[in-house]
Amino acid sequence: MSANRKAIRLRCLGRQCDFVTAKAVVKDAEAYQHLLDLAAQADEAEGIRQGVEDFKKGRTRSAREALDEFRRVCAQKSALKAG
Repeated sequence: MSANRKAIRLRCLGRQCDFVTAKAVVKDAEAYQHLLDLAAQADEAEGIRQGVEDFKKGRTRSAREALDEFRRVCAQKSALKAG
């Protein structure tokens, strides 16, 4: 890790390599956590975007319908395990 907290590249077979071909990149824990946080936010945002798109296209159902299906599937799985 360099003094300015930027990631450093390790050498590949004695040659300098870019981040695409590097086998490892060293980052401090704070920077790595920041990357994890960004990935989690992107997943959340994508989930919300997909939900809004589903709603706009009418691909929804009531909570009652969803719970009824859930109960039916659980009952079927329980029956398969029992018998």
